[in-house]
Amino acid sequence: MYNKHIVEQIFSLINKSKMLSTIPVKINNVIRVGGYEIMPIEAGYYVIDVERDRVIEETWTRAAALAFVRARITNNLEDISKIKELDKLIEKHELDSRFYKNSLAHSDSLDKTLTITTRLELAEAITSHAKEQIREIILG
Repeated sequence: MYNKHIVEQIFSLINKSKMLSTIPVKINNVIRVGGYEIMPIEAGYYVIDVERDRVIEETWTRAAALAFVRARITNNLEDISKIKELDKLIEKHELDSRFYKNSLAHSDSLDKTLTITTRLELAEAITSHAKEQIREIILG
């Protein structure tokens, strides 16, 4: 039904394509992108260089790990520092949010509740904005 030569050309193109090797593939809990693996750990994610068999970065979020790998593959050094900064920002404000939620549960006065609620909303907004910036870096 299909021309054998055309099918062979398509497979050859797929095998030679550098862009196809950068498509993330998830196997169990590990995400493989090109020559890198993203492995979940208790406190975030390791980015592992498979060729050198060593951890090259530790991130708080999976999105930051994916963005970091994408920046490494495209040699975009400016994005790498921005990704690290955004990831630390997300980590800080997510931990702050947990603290504020716990504080709200144990708050006994209206003034404290209003103050904590305001701080919680601010931390969640900053986290959301930083996550959106990382998504933009991933999607390029």
